[in-house]
Amino acid sequence: GLLGNAQQIVRHQGRLYVATSLGVYRLRPAAAGAPVRFEPMPGISTQCWSLLSTEEALLAGCSGGLFDVDAGRSLWKTGHHVRALHRSLRDPTLLYLGLSDGLARMRLGAGRWTDAERIDGVREQVSFIVEDAQGELWLGTRTAGALRLEPAAGSDQPIITRFGVADGLPAGSIHATTVAGRVTLLADQGTGLFRRMDAETGSRRGRHGQTIDLGFVPDTTFDTLLAQGSGRINRLTEDQQGRVWIAADEVSGVAYPS
Repeated sequence: GLLGNAQQIVRHQGRLYVATSLGVYRLRPAAAGAPVRFEPMPGISTQCWSLLSTEEALLAGCSGGLFDVDAGRSLWKTGHHVRALHRSLRDPTLLYLGLSDGLARMRLGAGRWTDAERIDGVREQVSFIVEDAQGELWLGTRTAGALRLEPAAGSDQPIITRFGVADGLPAGSIHATTVAGRVTLLADQGTGLFRRMDAETGSRRGRHGQTIDLGFVPDTTFDTLLAQGSGRINRLTEDQQGRVWIAADEVSGVAYPS
């Protein structure tokens, strides 16, 4: 019953949901002799990339905007694709949306999400959003490396820093994620994992408090897996138990925290 290319899988209120190129599907349990199967969620039949489970609803980032999957309705209509969703770890009322040409944010108030507003200074296609222990956002883009957004004191406009070839990253698409609380970047075409040069922070502070970045170096954490003939790592995701799920060319697996 599952049609289209799967983009993301999440569990919401005990049920399994999949975002696909043809909408959002839910796994229906077996009942009365009927087998387990996926069923399409009504009201969403367009390309979807991202799912986010919240107490209010299951949210879906899709072509044309943001959807409430539970209600089968649009929460924000836009002419741009919503490719990534991230709820702030420090402020759960704040939702970030990675767009085909930038970044937007929405606020939760009185049980509903406000209209989205764009964050100035970001025009890249944002495909991945993660947040580090310092509350900084890291954006993985489709063609332009990675971006970091630092909160700015007394302002809603963050400080934006771009990272690319000059900072030790390969050119092209970057998948941003976190492993054991550390920002990890996965380069396009499985060309490798990268971590900030300083294993703890990746930066130091100047005399006036400004961030001085030290760049990125290859991350060898999972080299043992690659040495066993698994090929290049194409995707990796850390779950709530700290396990890292890895999809490689030849073999996929799970790395457990030591």
